[in-house]
Amino acid sequence: NRDIIKAVKRSILWSIGLNVVQNRSRSLGEVLGIGLGLLSFSYSRDDEREADDYAARSMLASGHDPNYMVVFFTRLMEKYEKEKPSKIAVLLRTHPLTSERIARLKKRPELDPDNAAVLARIGDGYLRRGRPMTAMRFLQRALERDPELVSARLSLAEAALARGYLEQANEQLRRAYEKLGYVPSLKRRLAYASTLQPKAWPEPPEVERLERASALAGVQGVEQVVAQRRAETLASQTALLARVQPLSGRARALMGQVSELGSEQIQLSETMQASLVAGNAAINSMAELVSLLEGVGDTVAATAARFEAAEKMLKRVAEVGADAFPPGASGWLRRSFAELERAPTDLREALLAASEAVPAAEKAVASSADAANYMARLVEIGDNSLLFDSLRVASENVRASTAAAAEAAKKSKQAAARAQARIFVAELNLAAAGATPEELDAMVGLVAYFTRSSPERVWHLLRQGLGLGEAAACLLSYEAVSRPVSEIARTVAAGNSVVDAVESMGGSFRGASVLLKYAANAVKQELPTGSHEAPRFTS
Repeated sequence: NRDIIKAVKRSILWSIGLNVVQNRSRSLGEVLGIGLGLLSFSYSRDDEREADDYAARSMLASGHDPNYMVVFFTRLMEKYEKEKPSKIAVLLRTHPLTSERIARLKKRPELDPDNAAVLARIGDGYLRRGRPMTAMRFLQRALERDPELVSARLSLAEAALARGYLEQANEQLRRAYEKLGYVPSLKRRLAYASTLQPKAWPEPPEVERLERASALAGVQGVEQVVAQRRAETLASQTALLARVQPLSGRARALMGQVSELGSEQIQLSETMQASLVAGNAAINSMAELVSLLEGVGDTVAATAARFEAAEKMLKRVAEVGADAFPPGASGWLRRSFAELERAPTDLREALLAASEAVPAAEKAVASSADAANYMARLVEIGDNSLLFDSLRVASENVRASTAAAAEAAKKSKQAAARAQARIFVAELNLAAAGATPEELDAMVGLVAYFTRSSPERVWHLLRQGLGLGEAAACLLSYEAVSRPVSEIARTVAAGNSVVDAVESMGGSFRGASVLLKYAANAVKQELPTGSHEAPRFTS
């Protein structure tokens, strides 16, 4: 797995440095890094356990959900640790086994799903970070477990006020007041909340009303196109993985084969050291290429799965209806439809480019197998000029094959990132198009947070005609293209794709798509379970 690859690569660098500084021969185990620092690995594992405990405590203290540590480690285990590690792989680990870390974390009090104080602390954290709907879910769970927890009730009232759920907010404030008795600040807050009225978008002029109706009429057609292309994309992705997965298995086996060589304790000449290091480096480059191709397949599958989320957003917009849209929403919808229709084309481009790299990857794996065999033979019989030459040629063949695939792999990653950006922009636009004033205000705050901007700046872009996703994309990319945000915004407001606009200016979404994803996920979690219905509260 990738832990082994990284450990061997680090060990190779260590051994090279030691050889240069000390100018002496070393055993094979030291050249391959096996045995170097193994005595400290158990201490490193203890340090990591202590770090996990500290992280859980710190996350809860700051109002973050420590359960995401379990989510992270579970994904790590499922994606990168599918096979049982060998004995040498376990020895090489500076971290405890992931399964062990998950089991330990689940026993910690910070991850207790029935602890009302823990749930309330997490809910307070979400409320402070501008995520009132998510906060309400945790605070409600806290009150279900401890109805006497007044602090959770007060926080729940504030979260409900932020989302415009005035009836529920007043109920929670009233119950807190009954529990605490006369508290001047609470009495003032209750009086203030009782005067509030639900917010609503202004009535649109007739021209905008017609534009909204026209945009809304296109929802069903887009849903059908998205569903069809999602199925086509997944079929192509399956075909790619069918070619890449055997290579991945062979790559892991070769890395294991090279790692096992490190258990041999023999003295090596300088020529032997140099040959083994070069061969191992070539095999590492092959493994990275195969991993990249596998990653493209995973990215395409994950992006195609987001189409389903986009379809749900489209349905939500249709249910809300044109009369409940914010000003400018018709433009957001049209450009979102276009992004959703273009994204599958980008995914097909990513898959095609990755497929073009597969033959070179196959050659790299075959040459790596030769290199690994020559390395094993050298360890067995010692210095041999013929084997040295054969290993050198095999290593050069590996590097040549990986270099030949590099451009296609780069093109594949760029196309996949472009497709992701289109999906995330569309999701954010669609979420905003069906939002109430309070919901959109919370969404704007989240986009400001993930773009390291201010809510005022996001609102300014929305008033210029951009959708929420387009505003996020502009704020995440303007520095990379060395253009003012206003220039990108004018291009988008004129009816153009923000993704295409940024790329035409020399930008890329390979980095920005990650933050767009975070923003889209956070906004999606802030949507109510019903169209615009407040969740029901119990004691």
